[in-house]
This record gives sequence, C-alpha cells and structure tokens, in this order.
Amino acid sequence: MVTGFNKGTIDNCTTRSNAPYASMIYNSSYATYYSGSIAGRNDSGATIKNCINYGDIYSIGYKGAITGQNLGVITNCTNYGQLLP
Repeated sequence: MVTGFNKGTIDNCTTRSNAPYASMIYNSSYATYYSGSIAGRNDSGATIKNCINYGDIYSIGYKGAITGQNLGVITNCTNYGQLLP
C-alpha cells in the first residue's frame, strides 16, 4: 500500500507486494477498514492515475484492487492481483 488515505495525486506507481494492511476510519459508533493496493481510501478531490498493482489484497473489511473506498478519481490503473478474504 502506498498510503492509507490519499488526499492529493498519486501518479505512475507500481506495487508488487501483498497488502494485508488496512486504513481505519473510526467514529463513536463504528470502525470501518478499507484496503487497497495503492490507497486504503481515495478521498474526494483526490486522484490515482497510471498505477499498476501485482500483489494480492487481504482484508476483513472493504477492499478493492486499487483502493478500498473511492470518493475521488481513478484513471488508467491496472490490477493483476487477487482480492482475498
């Protein structure tokens, strides 16, 4: 994973290792886990572009090949890994 929370731009990166990590969003009533090869969460206004993932993604929560939760923009990214429990 490149970052837990992306609030800017991630461009032209490649990940090759497995991602057993998660970003956690917590409030008074619940905790939510997001896992992705590039970012756990891609926030509103943030961009992930031209990225490639070769690793597998493990998570007990929400997971995605590039990001576990996307509120922003993802363009021209490729995933070759698997999403595993």
